[in-house]
Amino acid sequence: MEPIGEIIVRNIALYWPSVVAVTMIALVHLLTPRFRFMHTPNSPWLPMSAGVALAYVFMDIFPHLAKVQKRLVDIELNSLYGFLANNVYLMALIGFCIYLGASLLSIAYRQGQTMPELTCRLSPVIVKIDMISLALYNFLVGYLLAEQLTHRPEPVIIFATAMAIHFTGVDSLIRELFQSLYDRTARFLFIIGIYAGWLTGVVVEISDATLSIVYAFLAGGIIVVATVHELPGIRSIKQYVSFLCGAAVFSALLLTLGLAQQ
Repeated sequence: MEPIGEIIVRNIALYWPSVVAVTMIALVHLLTPRFRFMHTPNSPWLPMSAGVALAYVFMDIFPHLAKVQKRLVDIELNSLYGFLANNVYLMALIGFCIYLGASLLSIAYRQGQTMPELTCRLSPVIVKIDMISLALYNFLVGYLLAEQLTHRPEPVIIFATAMAIHFTGVDSLIRELFQSLYDRTARFLFIIGIYAGWLTGVVVEISDATLSIVYAFLAGGIIVVATVHELPGIRSIKQYVSFLCGAAVFSALLLTLGLAQQ
């Protein structure tokens, strides 16, 4: 039996990049109230964050799913798991539909109005569902940050950077809509979600097929969160150019590092 000390050292060496990664995202949640640059008129940072997130989905996640799916030839097709593993884009669509539904419910409730004084105790069920769905979104990100270390050659910091930039925009928007709710409750719920997801990823080992299913579901969620929450904030050509720059620069980074084909 391998000595416990060697196991601990090996796990620390394996998982410390993901600890740094989830902590970087947790700090974004914690420090969002201090990101005053996100709240300037016609801020270029919000559309840029959406561009980075969408570039990561289309240039990294989807190509990766396509390559993994070609290797999944030994999955039993007559089960739900096998069906989803061999139809990961359907899982992406399911993720898209679920997060779109939660987002549209929240938008319909707000009717374009901000609610800066709304608290967790007084918030309606629709808003709570929206916050819980975003906490689960963080859980999935944290889970994949831990699992990616044993499944993909891509440096986990690339995934974390894309998500940290993405969350900078998302959290700023949530705080603009629900300042008290975000400052007192939501950001801490998101931090718990990201660390809980990471811990689950460390403890629970999964196959490449399962990882692809989770990645696909998250990809659908990212598309919704970026387009429904962030992109409607584009109100000028300058902001549209910022979106294009975010998408182009991150795509170029992935291509330069040779990651877009992994």
